Amino acid sequence: MSASNHHSLPMPPTPLIGREKEISQVLELLGNPEVKLLTLSGPGGVGKTRLAVEVGHQAQRRFEDGVVFVPLAPARDAASVIAALKLALGVAEGSLLEAGPSAIELLQNALHGRNLLLILDNFEHVMEAASELAVLIEAAVGVTFLVTSRAPLRIYGERELSVPPLPLPSAGQPRSAAVELLLERIRAVQPGFAPDSDKLATLGEIVRRLDGLPLAIELAAARVRLLPPEILLSRLDNRLRLLQGGARNMPDRQQTLRATIDWSYGLLPPPEQRLFGRLGVFVGSWTLEAAEAVCNLDDDIDVFEGILSLAEKSLLRRSGEDETRFTMLETLREYAGEVLHGSGEEVVMRRRHLEYTLGRLALARSGLRGPKQAQWFARLHQARPDLLAAMRFCLDSGQAEQLGQFARALGWMWSLRADYAALPLLDEALTGTELQGEARAWMLFARSVIDFRLGKYTTAESVARESVRLFEAVGDVAGVAYARNALGLALMAPQRVAAHTALAESLGMARAEGDDWLTMFNLSLLGWLDVLAGLHAESARTLEEAAQLGVRLGEMSMLGWVELGRAAAALQLGQLIQAERSLHLALDTARQVNAPPIFAAALQGLAAVLSGRGEQVRAAELSGAAEAIWQAYRVQPTVEREIFKPYLNALMRRLSEPELARAYAAGQTLNEEGAWQFATQPAQELELETFPSRATDPHRLPESLTPRENEVLVLLASGLSNKQIAAQLGTGVYTVNDHVSSVYSKLGVRGRAAATRYALEHHLA
Repeated sequence: MSASNHHSLPMPPTPLIGREKEISQVLELLGNPEVKLLTLSGPGGVGKTRLAVEVGHQAQRRFEDGVVFVPLAPARDAASVIAALKLALGVAEGSLLEAGPSAIELLQNALHGRNLLLILDNFEHVMEAASELAVLIEAAVGVTFLVTSRAPLRIYGERELSVPPLPLPSAGQPRSAAVELLLERIRAVQPGFAPDSDKLATLGEIVRRLDGLPLAIELAAARVRLLPPEILLSRLDNRLRLLQGGARNMPDRQQTLRATIDWSYGLLPPPEQRLFGRLGVFVGSWTLEAAEAVCNLDDDIDVFEGILSLAEKSLLRRSGEDETRFTMLETLREYAGEVLHGSGEEVVMRRRHLEYTLGRLALARSGLRGPKQAQWFARLHQARPDLLAAMRFCLDSGQAEQLGQFARALGWMWSLRADYAALPLLDEALTGTELQGEARAWMLFARSVIDFRLGKYTTAESVARESVRLFEAVGDVAGVAYARNALGLALMAPQRVAAHTALAESLGMARAEGDDWLTMFNLSLLGWLDVLAGLHAESARTLEEAAQLGVRLGEMSMLGWVELGRAAAALQLGQLIQAERSLHLALDTARQVNAPPIFAAALQGLAAVLSGRGEQVRAAELSGAAEAIWQAYRVQPTVEREIFKPYLNALMRRLSEPELARAYAAGQTLNEEGAWQFATQPAQELELETFPSRATDPHRLPESLTPRENEVLVLLASGLSNKQIAAQLGTGVYTVNDHVSSVYSKLGVRGRAAATRYALEHHLA
């Protein structure tokens, strides 16, 4: 092979950004002697060609006879593929359109004994040539074939590498590869562009909306010449119309985002085109079961085979969160939505989608209250965009009453997970329709428990009372019990006595109805009220009954609240070990069901335990982490703060203001994973002795201590060593040692940390 063949490889006008990992992977695979055919697959615009070209340049020295690049976009059939290969390899004999055995033999002869990398670009539309390529691969022992295609070739021995979109920004990496590409291309048209933190966040949202697709990012950057990033972002609801006008030296199919997807869509057989459009009814991800139930109209298509084929052609992909689910890039979803709208099937599909979703709600309601609760929480989290789309269709199609089913099944989950996305839809139904009766009552119930989480107690109380009235009007006893529970929840922070009354009424009704879940919920809340009132015997009985019900039901989330209540009661009794045990159980439960309010409350409780042990810096950090989570989820934890507050006051007394601020700020920087690691790491080996009980003797003062012993206790609690105390009092160290021993004996404690806790509890330090 002559050196001139090296020049068949295109020279890119700009550097490749963000593909270091993929380049390394491809080079490693090409270096494996067992790999004869490597296919780079992926959706249109993901950068397969650009990656292959870059690999070709970096791999030239590895192949004696160089690298040959064969563009197949103009090819239309197997014959033109063979012709393109002959042209690229300099095989002049015979007609360029000759595709018979003699042409294959000529190519075999041309490749025989050669050591080269042959790149075949854009193979997806000439799949019928795969059999001829297989013959060449078998005969050309020293040749390695690198193919770019939107689908694998299905040739024996083929290795496939799916090229992903560029990494998107995150909290820890705001300037991801996708953002860097956008910045680089913007600077090509605006050399002085220097984004501040706000603009950088806007660029991050732009690339996120563009799925990290390099082609879409390139097209968006071209628009920045006329549109500031903020305006560009606001117009990305219609990406396909906006993103056009690519570089004139790019292929026609890459001049606009729509043309790129047109190319893929046009290669599909009609049944797959219909299925692709129908799948546009889903938002987020979906299961195979859902697709078969919704998209199969009169058995006109094989949904299972169709989905497998669309996934193979890079038009669908497995969901990153759960491989049993499928999803589309947002750019493809927008295109599928247009196909569905143009097909005349949109209303039928959306109705079928709603019917399927409503049929799953009863299962969801049951699943959320049983031993598989964690799996159901995860499943519903993945289906969240789809659920909201179904709710939207209820309103758009005049079926607002159906929202009552969503509110009944999912209302408490929304509150527990601090998920407020459904609130605008509920409000639209409540204020924009004449809906009454049971459906409205359930929506008010859901609205109330969400408002409780947001700290809007007045609104929560008002809508809960209206929910009670509506349920009573239709004679729905079970509904009244739930509405009274919501009312009690709303009143827990501002009016504890009234809250106790409402929850006790709900408890009685739940027991009469045989509703163990609601019984357990009421018991856990009543247990919290008893803890806040310092009624330890009552709270222990109530929380124990709730715990037994929770264990029997497998209700993990409510067990988290029970353990939080038990921890607060243990703190009041000075039982640090028991409190810590309960808090770690609550933390683990919150992590399993992904309940941020429980997670943050458990962190705050652990901060209280650490404060009681004298670990003030670590306590302040955990408290900061808890507050950051509450803020991130817009949770107003009035009751949680109140139940642990007495044990956190020591932070302000023991730490200086700068120390407290630094530790608190450090905790606020932790994400949830970091907070989990920090909270569960082994504690320092400090005394685990309980401090004297406030509850049994809240006003007890160390009256038996002498005035000098009182002084020693105060100085000891301030953190001074025995030597420092001696220096401050003007006495000997041995004398101070005797005073300290006497203080320990009279207080009934066995160490400095316990004595310090006593002093802090009795406001002596």
